[in-house]
Amino acid sequence: MNKVIFPFKVFPYWDPPHIKDPSFWELAEISVVQANKFYETVLVCDEYTKEYFGEKLPFSKVEICNEIGEYRGKSIAIPKILAMISQKEPYIMLDMDSILFQQLPEYPNIAFGFAEVNFTKPFIPIEVLNYAMANYGQKHELDLVKENVPKGMGFRYNKIPNCSLVYVPHPEILKEIYTQILEDHKDSIEKVSPMMIEQFLIIQYLYHLDERFDWVQNDLGYIGSFEKGAYYFHWDKHNGASSPLLNMLRERYMKNPLI
Repeated sequence: MNKVIFPFKVFPYWDPPHIKDPSFWELAEISVVQANKFYETVLVCDEYTKEYFGEKLPFSKVEICNEIGEYRGKSIAIPKILAMISQKEPYIMLDMDSILFQQLPEYPNIAFGFAEVNFTKPFIPIEVLNYAMANYGQKHELDLVKENVPKGMGFRYNKIPNCSLVYVPHPEILKEIYTQILEDHKDSIEKVSPMMIEQFLIIQYLYHLDERFDWVQNDLGYIGSFEKGAYYFHWDKHNGASSPLLNMLRERYMKNPLI
C-alpha cells in the first residue's frame, strides 16, 4: 500500500470549509503532513476544489475526478464515494480531520478505521444508542432505502463503520459495491443523510454479499494514543482554531517528528 487519497469537493453554493470550520486549514495540514511521512498523498477533487486548495497543503499530487465536478447534489458523501470509485490501484481513503500516527499494517480485505456504532460490547452507553437512532434509525430514511436494497437483504446493527479511514487493497470490490449503491438508491441519495449512504449501506451490502472486512482499531483514538499502539486519530468534534486540542496537535506533530 503506497497511496493515501483525500477526496474533497468544495460546494460552490456553500460557505467555504475554512469559514464553516476555523480549524480547517490547520487540521488539514497536520493530516496531510502526517500522511506524507508514510505514503504518497493525493487530493482527489474537481477543478473548482483544486483552485480552492492551490498550494496551501503539501499533497504529493492532485487527481482530477470529473464525476466529482459533475455532481450537482448536496450530499457530502457522494464526492468521497465517487473518488473511491475512480481508483484503480490499492489505496487508503483518509478524511482531512484524521491524523495517521504510523503506517498501517497490510490487510487482506477492506478495513474501516473503527466501528462508530458497536452493539457487540457488553455495555452500551445511552449516548451510543441515541447516536445510532438519530443517524441510522430514522423511520423515513430506513423506509426509503429498504425499498431499493437487493432482494433478501436485512439490516444489521451490530457494527457500523466510521469511514474517516478506509483501507482498500482491492479497489474493484469497493467500486462495484458503491456503484451498485448509487444506482439502487439514486432517487433517495438527496433525501437521506450522507452517513446512510456512505457508512450504513456499505456495511449492509458487504454483509449481504458475504465480503470479508476488517477494523483498523477499536475506537477513534485520542491525542496520545499512538503511544498505546493506535494507528490514527479521528477528530470528530471540531471546536475552533484556538482549541487546546488543536494547539496540542500542532505542537506535537508539526514541530517535532513523530518517529
